[in-house]
Amino acid sequence: MSVKSLFITVAVLFSCLVLACNTSHDKKATEGPGYEDSIKSAKAVVIDPKMQSLLTHFKENNKFPVIIDSAFIANMNKHDSLGTNEVKMLVKEWFYDSLVFDSRDEVKTFYTIDSVKAKHAFAAWADKMDIGSIEFANAYGLEKVLLNDSTSLLVWALSYISYPADPSYSGTDIYFTMLNRNTIGQTFMLGGTSLGADPPSVGQTDITGRLTKDGKLVLDERVLNEDIDSLKGTLDHTHYEYQVQHSLIKQQVKQRDAQKHFTFKEGN
Repeated sequence: MSVKSLFITVAVLFSCLVLACNTSHDKKATEGPGYEDSIKSAKAVVIDPKMQSLLTHFKENNKFPVIIDSAFIANMNKHDSLGTNEVKMLVKEWFYDSLVFDSRDEVKTFYTIDSVKAKHAFAAWADKMDIGSIEFANAYGLEKVLLNDSTSLLVWALSYISYPADPSYSGTDIYFTMLNRNTIGQTFMLGGTSLGADPPSVGQTDITGRLTKDGKLVLDERVLNEDIDSLKGTLDHTHYEYQVQHSLIKQQVKQRDAQKHFTFKEGN
C-alpha cells in the first residue's frame, strides 16, 4: 500500500470514529434520565391559554389562616368580575352536601343573566321575570390560595339579588375550586351570607369559614328566623369540619346544636 493510500485510509477511519462518538453522545443526551426529566418538566409548565386567562383574576395568597367573615364579604365588588365561560371552567364538579344544595341553580341563573347582559337585552329580559326570581348576579375572582406544592384553591364569589317583591332575598356565596397542577377539581363552600323575607317571616343565614395551612376547613352555619308579627324567632347552629387535601374533600364532623327559641322586644 502506498503512503498516500495509507493516509487516506487512516483519515477515513478517524472520521468514522469521530462520527460514532458524536452519535453515541447524542444518543445518551436524548435517552438518559436527565433528558426525560427535562422534557417532563417542560411539559409540566405548559398551561392552556384559557387557564392562563382564568388565573389572571386570582391574586396569590400565602397567608394562613384564610378567614371568611362579614368583613371579607363586604369587599366583593373590589375584585375582578368573572364571566360565564370562566365560571363554567370552575364548576366542573361540585362536592355536594347540605351547604351547597341550591348552588347549582344559582350558578345557572348567573349564566342566564350574564348572557342577556352580553346581548344588551337585560332590560327586556327583566321585564318578563317572575316575582321572587334572581334579577342581578355577579361572579368575582378573589384569591389563589397555595395549599401545598401540588394544590391551590381558587377562591371566588357569587353575589345575587332577587326581584324587589315578596318573597325577596339576596346573598353572597364564597366558594373554592381545587386546582391540582393546573387541573380543575372539586368546588365547595368557603363561607357566605344571605337574607330573605316573605312577610311576616324574615330570615338570615351566615356561614363563616376558617381554612388552615394543613387543609383543615371549619365552617359554622347560623340560621336566624323571625316572625315579625309575633316577635318570636329561632336560631340554628351547625358546626362542620372538613379535610381539604390534594384532589379530595372529606367531611369529618357535622354537629348541630339544639335549636334556640327567643322573643324580640318591641323596637329591636
